[in-house]
Amino acid sequence: MPVHTHPRPTVRGVLVLATTALLSLGLAGCSDGEDNTFKTWAADGGKEHTLVIGKDIITLLSLSGQSRSSTADHCREVLDHVKAAKAYRKLPDETARGYWETALDRVETTATHCVQNKDTGMTGGTSLSEAGEAQSAFSSLTISINRLTKSNS
Repeated sequence: MPVHTHPRPTVRGVLVLATTALLSLGLAGCSDGEDNTFKTWAADGGKEHTLVIGKDIITLLSLSGQSRSSTADHCREVLDHVKAAKAYRKLPDETARGYWETALDRVETTATHCVQNKDTGMTGGTSLSEAGEAQSAFSSLTISINRLTKSNS
């Protein structure tokens, strides 16, 4: 019996969407605090960056297997989002920062591969693998943020 080996970006996209929703709820409680705390990181722009990157992961997963020329345009936009997120200040929590930086690096690698291979698009296994690793790091970030918001409550 043949095994179905095609990626399932829709299922993964739903998981990232659920993770993004949980992240949004966790970050919603972060509205005030001291200068270099998680709360101020989130309130001053970190929340918006994480939500955008979460949506970008969904975009990358949905583009997997496609080779349209418009795919590269979507990936360029994702690269702009990653650049902005990397330029924003670092997360004050070391564990959460590690997951965030890993997610950003994987998203950047996936989107770069997509742009560089605009004729073949997101059809390689490496692209899906990198997007999956970004999703995994983003999920770990969500758990970390949930831990931070509960410990600060």
